[in-house]
Amino acid sequence: MEYERTCNKLTVWAPLLIPGLLQTGDYARALIGRRDRPLADVESRVKLRVGRRETLTRRNPPEYRAFIGEQALRQGVGGPEVMADQLRFVLKLNEEHENVTTLVVPIGNGAHDGLSGPFELYEFPDNPPSVLLEHLRSSLFLSDDDDGDDVQGFLDAAEKDLRRAAHSEEDSLALIAEIVEEIERTG
Repeated sequence: MEYERTCNKLTVWAPLLIPGLLQTGDYARALIGRRDRPLADVESRVKLRVGRRETLTRRNPPEYRAFIGEQALRQGVGGPEVMADQLRFVLKLNEEHENVTTLVVPIGNGAHDGLSGPFELYEFPDNPPSVLLEHLRSSLFLSDDDDGDDVQGFLDAAEKDLRRAAHSEEDSLALIAEIVEEIERTG
């Protein structure tokens, strides 16, 4: 959360799920509540996740770019109503906040570096960038020392490979709106 608070640019690659900062409470609840957790624990985690969204709407927010895999848009987390609401919310955030950009990486787009898994790339005004890799039960931050090039690989993956594989912002938002219509039609 400190990285979210202090970064000036945040790039997220989320191939299978809507990124945390873009999640509605119901979508987050469907994800967090699927394990045998006490209801109070689920609700506190949902509240924390939704509260983190302030990162995107505060004064002087970071530039936020989410590369989202098309599969995440079609995953059906929480059922049709929750999923449609979630996708409408992503559209609303993009419409209302110029610092938020969502780009969809379509299914069947061939090989690209994003196939190696999700990541979050934090860039700072006065410090080197860092990468967050999250897994089922743990997470790992990477940052380069003077000799390293691990973070540079993620910068390249986002700026070159994922950007090339993704639809334009306009086409991405149109696809999201189309999927909302599909869900509402077939619900």
